[in-house]
Amino acid sequence: MIPLQSKVIFTLFAILSVSNASVCSANQYKDPSTSLCLSCDISCSSCSGTSTNCTSCSLGYYSNVTSCVSCPSACSNCTSSSVCTSCQLEYYLGTNSSCVSCGKNCMLCNSTQCSQCIAGYKLQDNCTSCNREYYFNSTRNSCELCNQGCQDCSSKQNCTSCQNNYRLMVDGSCLYLGSDNSY
Repeated sequence: MIPLQSKVIFTLFAILSVSNASVCSANQYKDPSTSLCLSCDISCSSCSGTSTNCTSCSLGYYSNVTSCVSCPSACSNCTSSSVCTSCQLEYYLGTNSSCVSCGKNCMLCNSTQCSQCIAGYKLQDNCTSCNREYYFNSTRNSCELCNQGCQDCSSKQNCTSCQNNYRLMVDGSCLYLGSDNSY
């Protein structure tokens, strides 16, 4: 009688042997000389015979006969070097099928308005001023998060008001009072 452990190992070996003989996964091809499944080029979502003989392209690439070519820089998907079908964040698809910038500090938009600012900016100010708990860093030209406990600040180290359960200190920091702020 064969022990249970040997039966499990034999069954697992049989399963692995069958999977080696089966078809490769979507982003792989079977090497004709070794019969091993190898990865397609990053530009191909599927390929045949060689890593660069693409049968379909990855997102961000378009087909140019048997190879896949990168879409223009702001396109997330395209059909040619001049026709974008979707755009990356901070861009919208213009009337001529090219990607157009949303504008400064805007992450999502259409041709007429911004619908979401990048982190830290206020939508109601058309992404030109910082949200609460952020300050404008003129060196980096961006809104950056205040220190913990600050509700408003003029710099990373200078709070002008604090969140609940914090007290504004003379040095511009916010001191945590705990959950019971009976001070």
